[in-house]
Amino acid sequence: MAPPSSFSPPGGTRFASSPRRPGRVITVLAVGFLVLDGLLLGLAGLWGGRPGLLVWGLGFGVAAVGVLWLRRRYLHRLAEVDRARDALRRELRAVVPPSRRSR
Repeated sequence: MAPPSSFSPPGGTRFASSPRRPGRVITVLAVGFLVLDGLLLGLAGLWGGRPGLLVWGLGFGVAAVGVLWLRRRYLHRLAEVDRARDALRRELRAVVPPSRRSR
């Protein structure tokens, strides 16, 4: 039996054990920044009578919604990968004989 690798813990590979869920901090910061900027630019456009600022404010609002939509899509893709990984693991356990798994 080969000595355990320093890159993987005993009993499995490093990445298959428990994948981390991505944090929400960067998404919350990005959406907060975009919403605040959009709101302030929109208000400045309304109060100052400058339609260009209003358009930019709406653009920042749309960008904030886009960030939220892309994050949801990304999390959905991660869930698909997790399901595929679990299905592959079950299939592998069904194919590999029990005597080979104990090594």
